[in-house]
Parts: sequence; structure tokens; C-alpha cells
Amino acid sequence: MKKFLFGLLIILIACNSNKHSDNSGLFTKKKEVIMFPFGDTTFSWKSIDKENTPLKLRFKQTATTLLKYEYEFYTGAGGLDHTEKEFENNCHVLDFNNDGLDDVIYTGSTGSEGSEVVVFLNTGNGFKEVLKQVQDIVKLEFKDNKLFRLYIKDKGCCDAWIDFNRIYQVDYINRIPQFNTIYLTSNLHIARFPKKYFKEPIYFEVLHDNYKMHLEPRIDDTIIDGFTFPGSSFKTNNNVDTLIKSTKGRAIAKQSDNTGRVWWLVEIDSSYKDYGNLFYEQQGDTVHKASGMGWISSRYVKRINN
Repeated sequence: MKKFLFGLLIILIACNSNKHSDNSGLFTKKKEVIMFPFGDTTFSWKSIDKENTPLKLRFKQTATTLLKYEYEFYTGAGGLDHTEKEFENNCHVLDFNNDGLDDVIYTGSTGSEGSEVVVFLNTGNGFKEVLKQVQDIVKLEFKDNKLFRLYIKDKGCCDAWIDFNRIYQVDYINRIPQFNTIYLTSNLHIARFPKKYFKEPIYFEVLHDNYKMHLEPRIDDTIIDGFTFPGSSFKTNNNVDTLIKSTKGRAIAKQSDNTGRVWWLVEIDSSYKDYGNLFYEQQGDTVHKASGMGWISSRYVKRINN
């Protein structure tokens, strides 16, 4: 009888153990949602930039080689409105890889048209360029006292009409930073952006062909005032593109028009290939495809799982 009860106890323990392991999937880590900080204008170097005058002077001595055209822009080529002091202010000091050596991030003129971001690693023997990207930083994110993510907005220059929004994730190999693009979207300069955004995006699929994507959250396709494509007399209307059935993407904000129609600001899946002639890819990047952005009606789409 004792042997029987002992055997029964072992079976019950085994059954309870199997039941527990079957539920382990309910506690798996949720996939991280990556969002660009549209509407956030709070970024400032004030709390990041370190006071290290000797390092700044040492960096400036090498600037004639590392940033030749940029430095020349601030020391004469850019005219009297730009000064060497401005160049110094555009060189930001921080130890972004937490190795005890202060590094430099330059954010300023390219030396001609537009601005740029150039990241320099302090090797102990000098400064090594580890990233160069056009335009402006809108956010820096740190993790474990190291630069973790770098958010850059490229508003374009010259004849450009597209903005590019990029997030780099920074990984480290022996303290050497590796910058990997994990997010890239594009939108027309004149696209309407709201002040508030979803905490979690809504993933969707378009149910009909010829589904219009707009610059502003309204149904009519009238001409957008004040915008003419550079180098031409062509003016765009509110219809930025027409999506095909089964197009997928995610909504990051919403807004209602005066008829009560709910519009979603969306990022189209990067695998989509059927854009018209308004969207183009970022110059110099042949690897990453940007997700086009615009407003669509929320009526004829279905919600899907990511």
C-alpha cells in the first residue's frame, strides 16, 4: 500500500510539473515597439555636453584634417556670419562608449549646403570617425552609461522635398560602436503631423485597391497652398500616393475631420514597392528602404497582429 501511495505521489508531481511548463509561453518577453519622437522638441545638449576645454582644443587642432571643409566654413569660407567659436560650440563632448575617454559629436554645417552629424571616437591616440550622416540629431538615448540609440531627422536641402527619419541602434564590439539602422521612414516636407501620438501603434492591412494616402487628414484632393516642387511649376495636391489592396503598415496617431471621419497617420511597411513618383530613397543609402508616411482613412482597413 505504501509503495502504491508513493507511486501515485510521483505521478501527481510529474503532472503538475508538465502543466507549469505548458504555461511558460504566457510570460515571454513582449516585442519592443520602436517609435520615432515626432512632435518632441525637448532635445538639448545642455545636460549631455561635458566641459573639457583641453580635449576641445586638441580636437580643433586636428579639425583641419578630420573636418577640413566644415572647419574652413567657420573660419572664413562661410562668411562673416559664421565664426570659429560657432564651430567649437558645434563640437559636443561626451564619453559615449563609457571607456573613460571623452569623445566628440560634431553637429553643424557640411561646409556647403545642409548640416550633418559626425561621430568621432577618442582612441587615446587621436580621433576616429565612426559615423557620418546628414542633417540633425533629435534625440540621444543612453543605456548602461553608453549611447544606445541615435535619432536623426534629415529635412533635406537644395531641391529635396522628402524628410527622412532614422534611428540607429548602437552596439559595441570591444568598446567600438557599431551603428545599425533599425528604423527609417520618409514623408513630404509639407505633410501634417499632430501633437499627440499612440503609445502603441495599430497594425493594419488595406482592404481595397486605389486607397488614397493624404498629406493632411481630410478627404478632398485640393492643391496644397504654398508648395511647388523645386525646379518646376508642378504643385502637389492632398493625395500623396495611392495604395493597393493588402498593403500593410502601422498607424501611430489619429485625427478626426469636421465630418467625424477618423484618419490615421501611418507608416507603410518597408517591403511595399508600389509608390508613385513622389517618394524616393535617401541619397547615398542603397541598403535601407524607407517606409512612406501619410494619412489614410481608418474605415476600410482591418487590424492585424504584428
